[in-house]
Amino acid sequence: GNAPAAESEAAAAAATSASTPGDDADDSNGDDAEEALALAELRALQVAVAEAEEASHEAKSKLAALEKERDRTAKERKRVEDRLPQLDTAKKAAAASRNYKEAGALAKEAKALAADRDALDAKLLDLAVPLDDAQTLADERATDYHDAKAKLTDRERDALVRQLRVLRRKAKDLQKAHKSFAKKEAASKLATAAANLAKVELSNVAAKADDLVREQHLQDYDHDNDDDDEPPSDDDDDDQLQQPEAPAIE
Repeated sequence: GNAPAAESEAAAAAATSASTPGDDADDSNGDDAEEALALAELRALQVAVAEAEEASHEAKSKLAALEKERDRTAKERKRVEDRLPQLDTAKKAAAASRNYKEAGALAKEAKALAADRDALDAKLLDLAVPLDDAQTLADERATDYHDAKAKLTDRERDALVRQLRVLRRKAKDLQKAHKSFAKKEAASKLATAAANLAKVELSNVAAKADDLVREQHLQDYDHDNDDDDEPPSDDDDDDQLQQPEAPAIE
């Protein structure tokens, strides 16, 4: 009763072994080391992007505060500037009607407003340099953030391309494994089961690779996309698999 299960497990082991040959162990270890370094760089870039974004936000906030102060000061200056001609007209009218007390009060108010205008002009002048510096800093921080973000995007795309290439290589290995089992002259039940398992796994891996290409728009990077990782046609191998020439492996 346990024979089918044991045979299935053996077939799976055989398919896995065939799809991951020992000659590729060193390459796999090298790929793992490269992937670890790439992951570390990716995380460092993510931190750099977060820091650059925070610095850019802070610079923009400081610039916005200075711009708000400048606009408020300019608005107040315009109010004073608009009021001065009105006071001058009212003062002249009071003097013409010999209301010298009213004319004197208006003249005093006009003098105070003129002093306010001068003070507001000085404040606007004082804000000019800090505003220029803040604008320059904000532009620099925005550029730093943009550059960091672009670099991170490139590295993220590189990671996706590496993932795609791993899937494509695995698909090629599974294709070879499937063909190896399917072409055995004396195909046993174990060889048939292993070939079928390799075929199913190949279909899954190829589908994952195709999904990755489509969802992440990797068409321009999919240089390994060829017919080698396409799932084998049922017409190609089913007859050979279902009708082995000999009942068992020697």
